[in-house]
Amino acid sequence: MIKRLRIKFVIISMISILIVLSIIMIGINISNYQSVANDADKILETLYKNGGDFWKNDFIPKEDGPKEMDNPDTGDFKNKNPEMMYETRFFTVKIDKDKNYTVLMDNIKAVTTEESAIEYANNALGHSNKGYIGVYRYYYGTSEDGTTTVIFVDCNKGLDNAKSFLMASLIISSIGYVCVFLLILLASKYVFKPVDEAYLKQKRFISNASHELKTPLTIISANNELIEMIHGADESTDAINRQVKKLNQMVSSLSLLTKLSEKNKLDNKQIFNLSDTINDVIADSCILNNESKKIEIKVNENINYEGEEGLIRQLISIIIDNAVKYSINNISIFLYQDSKDIIFECMNDCYEIEDGIHNEVFERFYRNDNIRSKIEGSGIGLSIAKEITDLHKASISASSVNNTFKIKIIF
Repeated sequence: MIKRLRIKFVIISMISILIVLSIIMIGINISNYQSVANDADKILETLYKNGGDFWKNDFIPKEDGPKEMDNPDTGDFKNKNPEMMYETRFFTVKIDKDKNYTVLMDNIKAVTTEESAIEYANNALGHSNKGYIGVYRYYYGTSEDGTTTVIFVDCNKGLDNAKSFLMASLIISSIGYVCVFLLILLASKYVFKPVDEAYLKQKRFISNASHELKTPLTIISANNELIEMIHGADESTDAINRQVKKLNQMVSSLSLLTKLSEKNKLDNKQIFNLSDTINDVIADSCILNNESKKIEIKVNENINYEGEEGLIRQLISIIIDNAVKYSINNISIFLYQDSKDIIFECMNDCYEIEDGIHNEVFERFYRNDNIRSKIEGSGIGLSIAKEITDLHKASISASSVNNTFKIKIIF
């Protein structure tokens, strides 16, 4: 149990870290990629305002003043690096209203012909006025005289840097994730050590208590029988017999629960007919002889299952006995198989209970406050059922709707 809990803790922790790390990685890389586009858009906007080229005097500082551009209409590059006009690789295609093309490509060598530049421009015109075509960031607009100017800026260097950053961040994050996994795995051993010790103490106490209770119960039962032989049976001796029987059953259940919790695998796993097993358990139980309750049984035939048949018999018996004990009038038992799983369901009407999931019934010694005073019980049976399903790698759940309690097992 502690091992399973530790594994769940590690898995949940690593999933949480992966989600947070992924969000950070995605955010950083999107921001990095967007910054390349934003820088290119600023250049494109200024180029478009200047008619598709840089104004060289925009980058020549005044001799007797601050380093600002002389042209007041192009303030986008104020205080910028004068080398930008030489570092930026771009080309421009202008299309007048008569569909005549003018290509400016002095600042780039990658596009070798005017035909290829025109082809890029035509491709851009088929999309939004801003975007990417290959490694080129483009922008186009139409002036009042009907001339469309399409400008392309080469973002190859920025995109390569963004890709390199992405690969580096992925590698570093992966290494860091593995290191965190190893640290959490190591730390979980110490985190769950107190829980493991408490669980072992609990198992040891239950085991010792079970053994210690057997002797006094045997003595009480023997003395009670002696009293009945000498003085005859009465209400007091009958009450003692009932309580001794109840305690003996509780001791047996506690011993079984301890053994099941210590098992890591099934001892006698084999394929058997689950339908016949459930029908046998139903026939052996008192459910069919209970005339005060309406019983509905639908068990599909020839459903085979691989497991330990003895434990499965005990599992089904516990659930049916639980339904008989807590039902008011109606009990329904179903066994069927869908495309993947074998499903067993046991339903019964019950006293007032909230709608929803009630998996707390599988906790040891749990009993609902509304029925504690009405029906006798120890709260151990369904805990044993949970241990048996866990050993078979099956799932068990409890729920209620409209005062109908249902236990569902998926094999």
